[in-house]
Amino acid sequence: MNSIKTIALVMPFFIEGKSIQLWFQTRKSNDNLNGLLELPGGKVEANETPSQAAHREFLEEVGVTIPIDELKLLKIHGHTQVDNFIFYIFGYQSKKSLLHSEGWYEVNPFELGSLKGKVPDENLKFLEDILKTL
Repeated sequence: MNSIKTIALVMPFFIEGKSIQLWFQTRKSNDNLNGLLELPGGKVEANETPSQAAHREFLEEVGVTIPIDELKLLKIHGHTQVDNFIFYIFGYQSKKSLLHSEGWYEVNPFELGSLKGKVPDENLKFLEDILKTL
């Protein structure tokens, strides 16, 4: 049996009127996820909480320090397709100018078809749930 891996992700978002924009980074890897859009994040280390891991991973991957107290837990999502993963997804309501402009994507919270094929399919499931609550 595979052990459970705990992953912390940060979903930067920006709301302007009725428009919701999400910020993604492009994955660079040697697997089938290469080139897809993903939320910054990674594994929770043994000595940290999921929010601490989200804060650390965001700084490591994006190069931007965000206030840890502004990370809001939006969802805990289990995934068992290949390995056993638990994802802690934290929202961060960002200033649009804080992050690289090319990473912002306007999304309709009730129709994520525009992201199909651009993000891993499993991520569409939890993104849809989360966006309905923003």
